[in-house]
Amino acid sequence: SNDRTNYYIDVPVNGLDLALFLDSDRMGFLLDAMPPEQVNSQRDVVKNERRQSYENRPYGMASLEIDKMLWPMNHPYNWPVIGYMEDLTAATQADVVEFFKKYYVPANASLVVAGDIDYDKTQAQVEKWFSDVPKGLAVERVKAPEASLTSVKRATLTDKVSLPRLYLAWITPALYAPGDAALDVLSIVLAGGKNS
Repeated sequence: SNDRTNYYIDVPVNGLDLALFLDSDRMGFLLDAMPPEQVNSQRDVVKNERRQSYENRPYGMASLEIDKMLWPMNHPYNWPVIGYMEDLTAATQADVVEFFKKYYVPANASLVVAGDIDYDKTQAQVEKWFSDVPKGLAVERVKAPEASLTSVKRATLTDKVSLPRLYLAWITPALYAPGDAALDVLSIVLAGGKNS
């Protein structure tokens, strides 16, 4: 999402130890096993994901264009989460390592374990697997500038699709802010089903 990266691991309760090991290993020791060739391989994976999710998908570029129209240039939501091809191509192993060391550390992470678990046993497992992962530095939170629309903006994208599609978008209150829930309900009533 624009605000975070989520990793989900769904396992039966007897697989919790393995899931915690995998997450702690990724967070603490992935960089040790990432030579430049692997960075290049993963870069190609991300570029392919961009092609599949946006560039080669019907109507795929619309969301990227809408974000550019809604948010000012200096707002973090103006930039696509997946990035631009030229930036993906230009990213070096050092760039990847620096980014990972800054953002993918315990000081910038939350861990949620939910299910039919024994709390004390789970806490001991978490401490066992994450105690040797370096904490990292606290990440300074981005203070996004205020965003508002002062006029109607329109754009037409041409694509190889069977049917035209119309998007209408507004800047709304932040998640959980006053007005957010009411606008969610309104959105469902206006656009949430066949009878909308």
